[in-house]
Amino acid sequence: PAWLPLGALSYVVSDSLIAVDRFVVALPSPAASAVSWWTYYLGQAAIAAGWLLAVARVPPRRPASPP
Repeated sequence: PAWLPLGALSYVVSDSLIAVDRFVVALPSPAASAVSWWTYYLGQAAIAAGWLLAVARVPPRRPASPP
């Protein structure tokens, strides 16, 4: 149910880690890079899951009946 916000939050975390690493202080651990990638992929998967679940709930359109 909350897949889209989870995906958006994951992107915020991922982009924040990249910004801190590039513009504030270089993160010393390669684990920080791995966390950034994992949160990025989690964000993509969560947004895709949220979209697919939302589309699955929409009833199909019925063709218009002839006049």
